[in-house]
Amino acid sequence: MLPELGAYLIAQGVGTALGTDMFLGKLPPTPDAIVAIFEYASLADEPDLGVDGKNIRYEYPRVQIVCRGVRDDYATPRTTAQNAKKALMKVQGSTLTGTYYLAVTPESGPFFLRRDLNDRLEFVTNFQVYKGLSAS
Repeated sequence: MLPELGAYLIAQGVGTALGTDMFLGKLPPTPDAIVAIFEYASLADEPDLGVDGKNIRYEYPRVQIVCRGVRDDYATPRTTAQNAKKALMKVQGSTLTGTYYLAVTPESGPFFLRRDLNDRLEFVTNFQVYKGLSAS
């Protein structure tokens, strides 16, 4: 899911390339200005009861988008977080890399999270994802 959402955000102009300024599951020390996507505690999967109850019909993971900027730049990472929010809200009834997404809805944000050890500001937005079972 993280690679699918990362690629989607890059296609929407939020970030330029995985491993350059878009990262999955990590906040590297450089570069300063980045977007990172993390998965966190989610709702339980929905079983496909019509089959045998052992298959998963839908998954409900949650993701957090972290946008970090250069030191003392408040506006840019906040704007990036807002742009990520707008982009992900467009994912409705969409297939990304073979996985069907019913919706991606914001749960919060963007909001200021913290200054890191290098005094760079971090903004986050949290999302509830409603999707079919990933192929991988």
